Amino acid sequence: MTQQEYRVYTRQYADELSRRVHQMCAEEELPLRYSEDLRGETLAMTFALPEPPKAAREENILCRIQKYYFIQALIDVVQDCWEKPQVYARLKKTFEWSDDEIGMKGNSVMQKLNSGERGGKNLRGKFLARELIAYFEEQKELDIEGYLDFRGKTYHNVLARQVDSAVAELQMEEEEQSSLELMRAILQRRPEKFSVLHMKLLGPENVSLWSSRGLPLGVSDEGDPCETDVSRLSEPIEDILVPILYLYGPREIILHACHMLPQASNDILAVLGVLQSVFGEDFRICPGCEECFLA
Repeated sequence: MTQQEYRVYTRQYADELSRRVHQMCAEEELPLRYSEDLRGETLAMTFALPEPPKAAREENILCRIQKYYFIQALIDVVQDCWEKPQVYARLKKTFEWSDDEIGMKGNSVMQKLNSGERGGKNLRGKFLARELIAYFEEQKELDIEGYLDFRGKTYHNVLARQVDSAVAELQMEEEEQSSLELMRAILQRRPEKFSVLHMKLLGPENVSLWSSRGLPLGVSDEGDPCETDVSRLSEPIEDILVPILYLYGPREIILHACHMLPQASNDILAVLGVLQSVFGEDFRICPGCEECFLA
């Protein structure tokens, strides 16, 4: 069977590329034929793949599998060795982060870039795979550093957009954390008005608040928190967060009628998430009392 050769050169990533290919072939038990030639500081790695018969319209499955694996080795080298310095350089130049800021938050940015939830690393890998497959359809030789400096500019842009998104997400999380810490601090300084506050879901958008004596909570004409003689006080969810934290000053919150949670709006779920973050273990869910199932 005739064969076709693909040759990869690298200076900066010689040890890493060699290690990746050796490891990949050992773990996957690949019939991948390759040779290495170290010329000074430059590693030349040659991959020998079966060449499809001239009558065939495309590469056979064995050839495509082997090409996929050596392309995957290149992708691993790019993502695990080249990307991090590029990300840190962007944090310094574009976002003007100091070395101390990068030291403290750089790993968090990298985690967000590579997290499964964001799909970032996989998404970049798929993009780079398409680019490399297209490249090797035209060329049989690739210099990793040269490719990244010139033809890989599009990949630079993909990475840059994901870095910007990761930084924005991190900043939003930091702002949310600061807000939660501020809420906790204010709550701790507020005088206790109701040691236990009960919250009951009434529907997708509304809740009721009542004291441990079973009386709905309201506000007096003077603006002070008080128990009311109204049988049920329904509050829009967007109107209750501030009163709960700053007006009623509870030390514990118990959530009732949790069977209504599947019907709850995103606004209600967001407020419940904030309360749970602020109160921690003092935000409890009622396992099911008589009041939970009253209409």
